[in-house]
Amino acid sequence: MAGYKQDNNEQSFRIATLIARFMKGELETEESLELENWLEEDPKNRELFSALNDPALQKKDFEYFMGKDISGSWENVSLSINSKKKKNPRIYKWWAIAASLLLVVSLFSWWRIAHKHTDNDTLLSKNDIYPGSYNAVLIDDKGISHHLQKDSGSQVPMYVSNTSNGLFYNHLNAVAQGNNTLIVPIKGIFHVRLSDGTEVWLHPSTTFNYPIVFSGKERRVNLTGDAFFKVAKNNQMPFRVYCNGVMTEAVGTEFNITSNDSGCTTSLVQGKVKVSNAHGSTMMQPGSSLRISSFTVPGKTQTLDTTISTTWKNGDFHFRSTPLKEVMATLAGWYGVSVKYEDFNGLDKKTFNGVLPRDVSLGENLKTMELTTIAKFKVQNNTIYIFPSAVRTVPN
Repeated sequence: MAGYKQDNNEQSFRIATLIARFMKGELETEESLELENWLEEDPKNRELFSALNDPALQKKDFEYFMGKDISGSWENVSLSINSKKKKNPRIYKWWAIAASLLLVVSLFSWWRIAHKHTDNDTLLSKNDIYPGSYNAVLIDDKGISHHLQKDSGSQVPMYVSNTSNGLFYNHLNAVAQGNNTLIVPIKGIFHVRLSDGTEVWLHPSTTFNYPIVFSGKERRVNLTGDAFFKVAKNNQMPFRVYCNGVMTEAVGTEFNITSNDSGCTTSLVQGKVKVSNAHGSTMMQPGSSLRISSFTVPGKTQTLDTTISTTWKNGDFHFRSTPLKEVMATLAGWYGVSVKYEDFNGLDKKTFNGVLPRDVSLGENLKTMELTTIAKFKVQNNTIYIFPSAVRTVPN
């Protein structure tokens, strides 16, 4: 039993290290995969991780630390660390990790609480905008539109089940041929399980066309927008996603595709995929991304932080050294707003690290971003106005 406890402690400290490195924006690709696997193991793990971004829980931590002699407590911890270092280098290592994480969390809590009430909070709250919801429009094989919302009991064709978790197709129950199309609007998100068991999570402003039942030599679907695929394995029938003249082929993998007028970006989490167009093809390995268009030769892949590409489907937006412009584009799609830069001086070089929950208001997430001093924000007439953080007062 003592051996088991030591292993458990080692794992706890390892996770503590990963969380601390995530908060500092220093996770490597393999570390991101390790952290994401831990988050998927148990819902309580994700609750603990999310708590680090919960202002209410951080306030309790802050009040606790404020009731203590923090400097004295930290001095005691430091003395203890040094003592452990002399007696047992291995224990010293774990104490150092735990203490550093304690410091990170306490300082993070202090920062958020100490800066919670600013002059700009009123401007953000006054015109606040609430997040998107679980909704889409299904166009069936007869061209009939069905408006889908979570727990709405919307009527759908007999060959598909409409549940609180999305649409579920079963090839054994399918009596119709042809294709269906899902259209996810701005401020929408949706989940569908196809007849082969493949699961697809659709982002805002996305159109997805697919067969009611797959047949022939391939499982072909068409995408415009942004989606995450968890492909059911079938070696005899490869799964192929077509978008803007680019094809991504998989057998049994997990990947994300973002497509727009300028091309497609494929981000691979597990397995292997082949991305191709009329000019050539590239095989991708896990933890990589590739962006190509219909008229460019496929180039080299880039290293990918898979946590960022996949966790939105679980309720969070993860950003790691993400350009401010990309962060704002993501928020604009989810909250259904436009973005305007009042003064672009230096903002084009700004990047953001952090986790923003998808189920809170726009104002709450903008307040969190302001605490990092990346910029200042104002919401008015369904538009986010962005100012350099050096601006003392945001105009009304």
